[in-house]
Amino acid sequence: NRLNGLIGNLISLTKLEESDDLDRLEFSLSDTLDDCVMDVKDYALSLDKNIVTDIEKDISFKGDEKLIRQVIGILLDNAIKYAREKSDINVKLTKQNKKIVFTVENEADNLEIKNYNILFERFYRADSSRNSKTGGYGIGLSIARAVTEGHKGRIGAAYEAGNLVFTVVLPGIAGKNIQL
Repeated sequence: NRLNGLIGNLISLTKLEESDDLDRLEFSLSDTLDDCVMDVKDYALSLDKNIVTDIEKDISFKGDEKLIRQVIGILLDNAIKYAREKSDINVKLTKQNKKIVFTVENEADNLEIKNYNILFERFYRADSSRNSKTGGYGIGLSIARAVTEGHKGRIGAAYEAGNLVFTVVLPGIAGKNIQL
């Protein structure tokens, strides 16, 4: 089953990286993000982690809602898996000028990585001892990057004051390219 899951994820990742053909329909990103958080909130609480949201209302996005939900799910799942026990996971969505900015931030153990872009490489695991404890294949963030870039957006990671922060920047409805 794990091997089938890995193969399926690799096929999806390859298709995303090779295709420019995404379904682009306008949807409420605010509502989608809120739904995704509600889907995992009880799970996070069961692991002594609390999700705190700051979601600006009425932010729409033109893109593939299913794929955007996948990005949100990957970032929330990573935050829940790797956040310190009894800590908050902060989820924020804002519109800044013509950009849509979505962040997931969690308290994390000191990460001794010089270049946080490596987190988005296939099969990279910051701590190999976590492989059996947390499951997964080490390609979720690669999928998140491929989906974000397929939507003409950018994704990045930073470690600030004990917190790991993932930031997704998407173009507004006008669809202009943006810089992160």
